[in-house]
Amino acid sequence: MSPGERQLAAIRRDLAAVHSQWLPTNRDLAQLLRERARELADRHENLYRVRALRQAASILQGYPQEVATLWTRGGRRALQQVPGIGRRIARLLDEVLADAPSAAMTPEWEETCSQLTS
Repeated sequence: MSPGERQLAAIRRDLAAVHSQWLPTNRDLAQLLRERARELADRHENLYRVRALRQAASILQGYPQEVATLWTRGGRRALQQVPGIGRRIARLLDEVLADAPSAAMTPEWEETCSQLTS
């Protein structure tokens, strides 16, 4: 590996580490699912969906790997590999996680990126 390739690999590693700071944790995602379940329950929506959301939240809370990391590697399909995460919940989480990186485009993010690439 040439010095330029090593430097590029190091930059990619550093950017990935910084980027992951803005991705929601399992705890954040579990809270989001609980809130969604509460909204549906308050509107007397499908009880099975409410239960599925609550169960998925409990699973995420105790899941040993960060689901956001799984998502960055395999997208929605990787989310569906988590026990208790079906197609609809995976789609919801996919949308949340896809929006998370755009929130990272703050001055701090831009400064870090410029430091890593200069």
